[in-house]
Amino acid sequence: MAALTKKLVELQRSSPGKKLHLDFLQAFAEHGQNASPVEAVNFLSQLRKVREASAKKIKGVTQRQLLQVWANECADHQGWQLLRSRLFRKGKDGLEGVQSRDLSLAYNTLSHMNLSVEVAEVWPLIASRLQAGTMKDPRELMGVWTVAPEEHMQSLDVPLARALGAAADKLAIPQLLSCIARAGTRPGSEAVRWSAGELGRRLSDLASEDLAAIVAHLDTRPPAGAIGEFDGLVAKAKAELVSRDGALEAHHLVRLLGSIKRRDDELWIMVRKQLLTRKNLSAPQILEVCRLLHSFPDGAKSEASVFGFVAKQLRTHLSTRADPPLVTLVARNLDVLICDYDTCQDLLNAAVRLRQDLYPGALWKLFLCASDVDLVGRHPALQNRLQKIGDVLEQHLIGEMTLSEMTGIVVAMRRNNTVLKKSASQMTKRFMEVLRTVEEQASGAAAPEVPGEAAKSIVGSAEGTGKNWLAEVQRLLLGYWTQLRILGLDEPQLLEAVRSMGVVADGCQLDAKALADVVGALAAAPSEDAEAGAIRESLVALVVAKVPSLSQRTLLEIADITASDAVRGAVVSEVNRRLSGGTSAGVVTSVSSLRRGEDFDNLATFLLRWPAWSSVAPPLEGDVDGGEPSGPSGPLVARAQELVAGSLPRIMEKEPSEAARRLSDALRVLMANSPGSDASLASLRQSLHLLSRMEARGQIEPPKAPLAADLAFGFCVLYRGALPFDVSARLWRLVGSAFAGSAAGGGSSSSSSGGSSSSSSSISSSSSSS
Repeated sequence: MAALTKKLVELQRSSPGKKLHLDFLQAFAEHGQNASPVEAVNFLSQLRKVREASAKKIKGVTQRQLLQVWANECADHQGWQLLRSRLFRKGKDGLEGVQSRDLSLAYNTLSHMNLSVEVAEVWPLIASRLQAGTMKDPRELMGVWTVAPEEHMQSLDVPLARALGAAADKLAIPQLLSCIARAGTRPGSEAVRWSAGELGRRLSDLASEDLAAIVAHLDTRPPAGAIGEFDGLVAKAKAELVSRDGALEAHHLVRLLGSIKRRDDELWIMVRKQLLTRKNLSAPQILEVCRLLHSFPDGAKSEASVFGFVAKQLRTHLSTRADPPLVTLVARNLDVLICDYDTCQDLLNAAVRLRQDLYPGALWKLFLCASDVDLVGRHPALQNRLQKIGDVLEQHLIGEMTLSEMTGIVVAMRRNNTVLKKSASQMTKRFMEVLRTVEEQASGAAAPEVPGEAAKSIVGSAEGTGKNWLAEVQRLLLGYWTQLRILGLDEPQLLEAVRSMGVVADGCQLDAKALADVVGALAAAPSEDAEAGAIRESLVALVVAKVPSLSQRTLLEIADITASDAVRGAVVSEVNRRLSGGTSAGVVTSVSSLRRGEDFDNLATFLLRWPAWSSVAPPLEGDVDGGEPSGPSGPLVARAQELVAGSLPRIMEKEPSEAARRLSDALRVLMANSPGSDASLASLRQSLHLLSRMEARGQIEPPKAPLAADLAFGFCVLYRGALPFDVSARLWRLVGSAFAGSAAGGGSSSSSSGGSSSSSSSISSSSSSS
């Protein structure tokens, strides 16, 4: 191995190029035939350092792309094949025979190099040692813990916690910080808990950077996370940071941003002061600051000085060091920059200056992101720059895009007021090719390998066994054609496909929801577009034909989406049929009771929207009473209200968390249609008492002030102000305690102030009369 070591030293001293790792692998191929497993691990560690050093010299390539290039180049090199043979020999001559520290180093290094195949081969060796209890050193375990995927964390947790406890006096702060770095995904981990406790005991001895790391690791958790047990430690770390007010590096300051929720947070005051002195923030750091400012109630305006300071630095990056990854990164964060015209202008200027012949992908991303934030609507003067970007895109092929991405691009053309006719023609051609491929597959004429390629063109992946790809392509094709018609572009071959693919015949593969989406979108087509109007009417007829077989939730969704009188009329008629007990072959059976909260919510929503829909209901062929055809009849509405009110107590007991909200919905249903029968009012009265008992038993939280006011107002309206004594007493206590709690918590109930005022006065007068 002396020859290999000498060769590696020579390579490092010579001027290193971007492919130094290949030179290293070549050196190993020539001099590493007799390398032991330990020597192979050490070489692997050196190879990683070379990779990281050369990565800094490569511009215009993202880290993910660089990792993939590395993995591909290494896998194909003869030196890598020799290195693999030294590492993965069978028995004690391979990694199985090395000490645990070398095995840990190998696993950690391979993970950082993104060599997933080799990582998977090393893990069984580690797992066997964990099970046997022979990997005990905390440093060895920590090397695995910091890079292991989530599925392996459980088997690492207990051994690491034991190792940390056994070596408590010897552990360094960085090791403990590395352990709690996994708190976001392993909040209940024994190792994380132990490390957090140890850090809490050493808190006063920690450097400011370490305190910042504790806050960043333990306070920026998912909303549903369960690491509230660390809140005390986080609060102490924050307080210690603020009291010291020591200078922190920029990356430490940025890591603290995730734990800041309010402008008046003392931690923000400290971070803000230091940020205003940092004149060399990186683009990702600047965007993190802007995203925090965007989360404040008044957005960037609330911290105009900070936003202006960091935005100026970002404009410098865009003006002097712009490359495709930077343009893409800033484009993805346009939502937090849209308020600043100058930054948006510099971003578009940087995009125009890129080498578009090599990186059109960055321009497409910017074009889409500008549409998402309505850049032209906010800053009309920038439309000419988007047009320049569009002109560049028109000179190149569209590249690898899925069908859904193409539809998004057509939508972006409309929002950006920039029509790309050549690109649209290319996308239409791609759509037609995929459609023909999938139609052949559906008919059994395609080769076996075609479905995977078609799937990749549709959704970007070859996965999806069992999916109805023809229906998926039909859905995307209709959506794409609709957006073209709205944009005013005419693609004859696409129109012919829409006519002939079966959307107006028995060959339609789309469900009612997908058809309704297209019907709703076609409403935006120009009124003079007769072809679009004819297709829309055909689709409406298909939706109406599917109505009898749809679920309650789908009925409601399609009526909302289409905004079509014909569809809404069919929905009203179908609900009439179900509530009246009508049945027929191949349709959903009638509704006789409500057993689930979902059923209750669906029927309540129908009843709330019926008044607006009933005027467009088509005549029924004949109702059950033999009366005149009509929309929702009085008896049927009454029956539906009885179902809602009568089933409420049972559903409240099944799903207590939604009890107060559903009682409010039931009150709104009766107010929107008619006061209801005595039985309905009695059921709501019973539900109010049940709600109070649930609160007393601790099953539910007391209703907030706005909801309590809505409940009081609803009962007052239904009883016409003459509340029974028991109802008045319940509501008096409910509203009083809700508003008292709101006042004590500093909350606001302005959204229901009008309703609460009238409710309180009505309750008061009712109570007095009683």
